[in-house]
Amino acid sequence: MYNLGGVDLSDIPFIAGVQNNSDIALSGLFDMPARLGKTFHDWGDEDGIEPYVSASEIFFGGRDLSLTGFIKGNNKSDCNDKLGVLYNLINSFTDTVPLQSDWGSFNVYVNAPIVGNRLSDTILSVTIPFREPVVDMTPLIPIGDSSQYGIDGNSFALLGGEALKLSGDSWNRTNPKTENISFFGKEKAFIGRLTAPEHTLTIGLRDESFIGLRYKVKEFMALLASPGVRKLVYPNDKLRAFFVKDGFKTTALYAKRTKKFCVIDIKITEVNVTSVITLENLIDYQKFNVTDSDGNNIKLII
Repeated sequence: MYNLGGVDLSDIPFIAGVQNNSDIALSGLFDMPARLGKTFHDWGDEDGIEPYVSASEIFFGGRDLSLTGFIKGNNKSDCNDKLGVLYNLINSFTDTVPLQSDWGSFNVYVNAPIVGNRLSDTILSVTIPFREPVVDMTPLIPIGDSSQYGIDGNSFALLGGEALKLSGDSWNRTNPKTENISFFGKEKAFIGRLTAPEHTLTIGLRDESFIGLRYKVKEFMALLASPGVRKLVYPNDKLRAFFVKDGFKTTALYAKRTKKFCVIDIKITEVNVTSVITLENLIDYQKFNVTDSDGNNIKLII
């Protein structure tokens, strides 16, 4: 069932299709949006970047959704007329409208061309792009106390799945930062500091129900969106501190099988713990203990 702005699209009739690497017609519903505004500062004379990860600096934009399906008519003219009904419906909207489905409800607007393709005299394929400007990311943030592989002490199993791959600058020495230098008649050597390593963490999530799977994805969003830097412990890898500025993308989603599952690709930017903005973050997320020479805990006021 897909209902747009209070209109059941099956009455047109719009017949739901399936997206690539999926068994439903809607894509983007599990994507985490990217952050808005400036997310880091690059000090040219230091390695890496300074992330902006305090609560007052974290804001998120919207995300893109896509609905694909078919318009079916009795003949070419009837098929064209029914496509016109869909277009007139969308043309009538002056603000965001609810897109309701078995997979959730989203307040959206059409933000790009609708792509139609004639398959026969009686069938047109149609892909409708939507923008969801405000995304709900409100589940409770998990608090982990595990030493297993995972994020911030939350094992991948506890988060509802498993880590499939970590790719990118895992063992690379990243590019040196560049600087434009003019020097007449000669090449000038410039020894720069290093850019921040970037990785893609691929996670598979699964659950017995679609509602449970959706909650786990939103829990992941809430965890990655929380203030401070995250701590990644990955098999056969070193401890990495990171933050997420570009959200994540769902590369596969199967919601109709007995075991519901999805795959998400998270682009993470690694930071040195010394570049984290406040010492409080180091204490909270790296679990540093500060004591005096007699072993007494020291209270730090920042």
